[in-house]
Amino acid sequence: METRGPTRRGISSRKGIDYFAAIIAALLISLAAIVSVPTASYARVTSDDPSGEGRVGLYLQRDSINRMWLGTQVPSPSSDGWPTFCVQMALAIETSTQVSVTNVPEATPFVEGLELTTPQAAYLLEKYSNTTDSTTAAAIALLVHVNFQQDVYGSNNFAAVNVPAEDAAQWVIGMVRSTAPYVETRAQELREEAINSGVIGYDSGVITGDGERSGSVNMIGATDEAGNYLLGVDVTLTLNGPAIFDETGTDTWSGTTQETPLSLPWSATGNGDVSVSAVYLASPTTIALLNPHNHSQKRITYGGQKLVEHYADTVWFKVLYSFQPVGVSSVVEVTDTGEFTDYFTAYADPEFGPGTWLTDDAGNNIPVTYRVSAYVAGDSPPTLSQQVPDTAELVGQQQVTATGPSELSATFVAPAPGFYTVVWEVAEEDQA
Repeated sequence: METRGPTRRGISSRKGIDYFAAIIAALLISLAAIVSVPTASYARVTSDDPSGEGRVGLYLQRDSINRMWLGTQVPSPSSDGWPTFCVQMALAIETSTQVSVTNVPEATPFVEGLELTTPQAAYLLEKYSNTTDSTTAAAIALLVHVNFQQDVYGSNNFAAVNVPAEDAAQWVIGMVRSTAPYVETRAQELREEAINSGVIGYDSGVITGDGERSGSVNMIGATDEAGNYLLGVDVTLTLNGPAIFDETGTDTWSGTTQETPLSLPWSATGNGDVSVSAVYLASPTTIALLNPHNHSQKRITYGGQKLVEHYADTVWFKVLYSFQPVGVSSVVEVTDTGEFTDYFTAYADPEFGPGTWLTDDAGNNIPVTYRVSAYVAGDSPPTLSQQVPDTAELVGQQQVTATGPSELSATFVAPAPGFYTVVWEVAEEDQA
């Protein structure tokens, strides 16, 4: 920040917009000759930046003595081209010197009504650092000063400056209130937006269809402090287990959050347990502090940081893709007409999968078609077996459909006296 202001040690702790007006005019006039404004190359030029350095903001002047620049500052090689904001008044902005980059500690608010947390400030810097609106840029710079102002000990411009952070912040807000009060109004608007818009929650999802063949992963999104869903946060969901997302046909879905919670249908590919992992790629909630290796201005910036992965809690559910229909049959004696009937009790194998009959999305039982075959067993009773004897002669075959656990029957005509065996089986090609 280029400024003309506090120029002596041991200044009073009295607050107010005219705080520095009592500075000895003669001393300031003598110092004016040694104030240097460093030159730099900027990406933008605005009419509000009379020094022509391409900054965005406002040049505030209360009188011939008290004046300051309030807005963006020159980018640093360590800020990835992002604008910077000064946090030490009265020091020169130097871009060629080596800097250390660290995270800004927690905010230290100095002005009531303009308080921000570090994550809230990070939200504003990400969204508005590259604004071309002078008032907005000045308002962001004001919020930076009154929440992150650093002590000033020594100066390239004012050798006698020794200003505590709070005194410097109070001088800045005094300048704004006396010359451009609308900047504070805009800063209050931005603060309210930051309070209501910063991401604080990453939803893990709510499952429908637990224990079924299909369902949805619901309530996916990023929320702010008020519980509102936020637009534009990158998220990737992965199904770990026998299930896929219907939209992608794979176990992974990637997209961005919306202003309403997302709902993603899934389908089972087998039986078992499935977990949902949600990873949100969100903006950092920290701010970088550029600390030069000399007495130049400390600045903060949102640039030079990478997106941060936020892992939501894992959600588990069961899926059912198939079941094993089985049954028990019993045959009665052949009637005088030569007919015989086999009765079959159909049910789901309790040892396979969930042990229950599969249902569709509407809750109806999945129909299962049994292929029923009758064979001539010979002149003696057949032995109990899972295989049909090679010598058995097929005398009839039909299909019987079970719409759930039920009692079924199949009737055949015996071509001749003897023993017959009936086989019930489920063939994949017979199913709808």
